[in-house]
Amino acid sequence: MKKYCLLIWVILSTGFVYAQNRDNIWMLAYYAGPAPYFSCGINFNSGVADTFTVEEKKMLMYFTNASICDTLGQLLFYTNGLYIANRNHDTLFNSHLFNDGALTDFYVPEGMGIPQGAIILPRPEH
Repeated sequence: MKKYCLLIWVILSTGFVYAQNRDNIWMLAYYAGPAPYFSCGINFNSGVADTFTVEEKKMLMYFTNASICDTLGQLLFYTNGLYIANRNHDTLFNSHLFNDGALTDFYVPEGMGIPQGAIILPRPEH
């Protein structure tokens, strides 16, 4: 009987789990011909998917993209596997071609062509 009570408690207690909002903004991109580049994203902060565009963004994304938000749902940074950009869409210091190598040279400047090729993990207290 104890096993069943424990199982019921675990199932019911998951209803009180709240999201950390780390994935509330997804940065995506598309290339609209020669410069300027236009990028788009999806914002889930309001509870529904809301699309937005960013003009004059210099980072293109091919297949690889990853982004992370703080616990309030505000964008911290994102990457295309070759560059890392902050919430203002500026390249972070020392992040230009941080993933240097023969394979990445093939994908410059569009971004890595590897599906799910980047992951950003939060580091608590930093």
